[in-house]
Amino acid sequence: MAERLEVSEGWLSRYLQLVKLPDVIIASYASLRDVKELHARILKPLLTNPKTREAVMNVA
Repeated sequence: MAERLEVSEGWLSRYLQLVKLPDVIIASYASLRDVKELHARILKPLLTNPKTREAVMNVA
């Protein structure tokens, strides 16, 4: 897929993380355009850790 899109596999992987964000997280942004790849990178470890996931979801 990355080759067909002419992007690196790393770039594609990072952007695909946006799709994996829970709907409640996406809905907490004022606009879908406000959600950035960096946000997915920051949130991913917090959402995969059971100790921090609940807190993140509650704030969203």
